[in-house]
Amino acid sequence: MNSIEKLKSLYENQLKPELAGLEKQRKTVAWLYRIVVALYSCAGLTFISIFIQANKIENNAVFMGFGVMFGCVFLGLILNLVPVHNLRKKYRLAYKNKVVKSVIATIEPEWKYQADAHVGALDFKSSKLFSRPYSIFRGDDLVTGEIGKTDFRSSELEVKYQVGSGDNTEYHNLFSGFFFSADFNKNFSGETYVVHGDIEAKVNTLRSLSEGRSTTKKRGEFVQLENPEFTKLFTVRSTGQQEARYLLTPRIMEALVKLHTKYPHPTHISFIGKRVYFAIAFDKQLFEARIFKPVANFDEVEKLYHLFMLNAEIIGELSLNTRIWTKQ
Repeated sequence: MNSIEKLKSLYENQLKPELAGLEKQRKTVAWLYRIVVALYSCAGLTFISIFIQANKIENNAVFMGFGVMFGCVFLGLILNLVPVHNLRKKYRLAYKNKVVKSVIATIEPEWKYQADAHVGALDFKSSKLFSRPYSIFRGDDLVTGEIGKTDFRSSELEVKYQVGSGDNTEYHNLFSGFFFSADFNKNFSGETYVVHGDIEAKVNTLRSLSEGRSTTKKRGEFVQLENPEFTKLFTVRSTGQQEARYLLTPRIMEALVKLHTKYPHPTHISFIGKRVYFAIAFDKQLFEARIFKPVANFDEVEKLYHLFMLNAEIIGELSLNTRIWTKQ
């Protein structure tokens, strides 16, 4: 029985009955959300009506209209902040504990999963993938474990930086997506960066790092490699040309092209110290239960499976577990 057949068996025999109970929770949350939207819509329409007909209606009607408007807004806020928030949180945790945890166990029972934990800021900083200082660092769905002798940790992360201050403060996305860190079985003497994405993605990783007010530390030199398909997709810089070429073997370049074909998103990779770091940007939350779609959906479960399989795929594709970099 292959992995997808195992997943289908898990879905039919274990998850589907449990999802029936979760579907009731989902419908309740969705119904309350719609009530909140209806209340806010009513408030908005009332305000527009008062604005358009202000000169045509009596003061009492205007006051009544504002009363209806503020009443709708107040009820919407109360519903959103108390029952909707609490039920949404309860539904989210139930989904993660019943569905997400079971999917991970199908891949590898020994992996540890923590729904409300995430890869630490130390890993994020050690990767040196994003040089801009950040103001918000949060995430969830931490998975830790070993594949053979290779330890890894991964989670979803959302990292934002601040622009402006006071009333003009804005928060912009620095990184949002899947972050992965694993032992590479070799202590690198230099730093190598591999980036796919638009100009902004490349600038975030490859621009110079400030060291005080007057000096800068360069992100190494551009590395020209001989795989045209790889060089078309990725930009490589390294503080050690020879080490980068030794590291980015034809097999590893082919593996990175293959991973990009399967997950065509902006990708930041670094090889620093003894670890390899991956940051794959996604434009949506990865492991959350949907509110306005039926929860009993095998396609959604399969998507979860493939996302968590990224841990094994990165280690497998980069041959991290073959110990080719050591004598073990």
